[in-house]
Amino acid sequence: MSQFLCVMAGVFLVGCGGEDPIREYSVAKFETEPPTASSAGNQVWFFKLMGPRDGLLPYLEPFIGFLRATTFPDGQPEFEVPAGWTVKDGPPPRFKTLTVADSDPPIEVTVSALPAPPSDFSSYLLSNVNRWRGQVNMPPLEPTNWAERATQNQELITVEKGDQVMSVVQLNGTTEEFGDTLMLVAVISDVGLAAAKSETRPAETMSPPARSSSNVGYDKPENWEESAGNAMRLVSLRTGSSDETADVSVIRLPGGGDRLANINRWRGQVKLEPITQAELDEAVEELEIAGMSSQLILIEGETESILAAIAEKDGVKWFYKMQGPTEVVKAEQGRFREFLDSVRLDQDEE
Repeated sequence: MSQFLCVMAGVFLVGCGGEDPIREYSVAKFETEPPTASSAGNQVWFFKLMGPRDGLLPYLEPFIGFLRATTFPDGQPEFEVPAGWTVKDGPPPRFKTLTVADSDPPIEVTVSALPAPPSDFSSYLLSNVNRWRGQVNMPPLEPTNWAERATQNQELITVEKGDQVMSVVQLNGTTEEFGDTLMLVAVISDVGLAAAKSETRPAETMSPPARSSSNVGYDKPENWEESAGNAMRLVSLRTGSSDETADVSVIRLPGGGDRLANINRWRGQVKLEPITQAELDEAVEELEIAGMSSQLILIEGETESILAAIAEKDGVKWFYKMQGPTEVVKAEQGRFREFLDSVRLDQDEE
């Protein structure tokens, strides 16, 4: 390793050598290990710091200490908030948001989780990396040997300790908000590139995961089709005609945010005004999904609608959602209920 301690010595690199002024800074050494944890559970946890490239430098060391102190009792992160930072729940789909006091523009650390992929962690991570690259106006990486090339370019480093893995992504790009922008994302899981040996296969050879691999079983209603979805989803389906289709998804999130906040976010998606808690209580229907008490609501917009159920158990929320043209959503209400009635969860997902 060069003279630069690279933000996390052996954990993640802000850069070693070159003309970029950010590469001239040294910070406290960070041992080559992920945060102490019993288990990250069946989630992949994302800790994301982003801000103006030069302005972010004073906060790198507190970010390192924050990661070092993070533990995962019962599968969810516990941590100490750095001095001068504040923390709040959400907003959904985030688990927590930490904000650096008196930073202008505001500098945040976001903490969120997605279900761990049943296989092919490399492709799963690549889809997230390319999403983050788009956020800082960088082109996507091609799938072939992407992890090797990203490591060589000091955009990725992965460390394994026991069953837990930390992959850290460093991106130097631009945003309208910050100008020259630095993004650091620590990805922590019980599986990862180090365990998977980091080789991807071309995207065109990939197929959607088998239904059973997500630990969610269900009976597919007549005329519904399974679809590829994205990395967040446990289940992805579509229904309707060739001209108009509604999208059906199942997502599991620790925390998952306040129910009213989620409903009002969805109302905004179909161009409706927010409602109050009292109005929500009047609008929902109580039901049971896979043994969990749940609430079902129809959010009917003029052209687009959402039919969704939210279930919660042990601090984890399950979101069952159908969204699409209003006529399709209303026509498929009965089949959506049949789908909810058929959902079965493996024991380790309950």
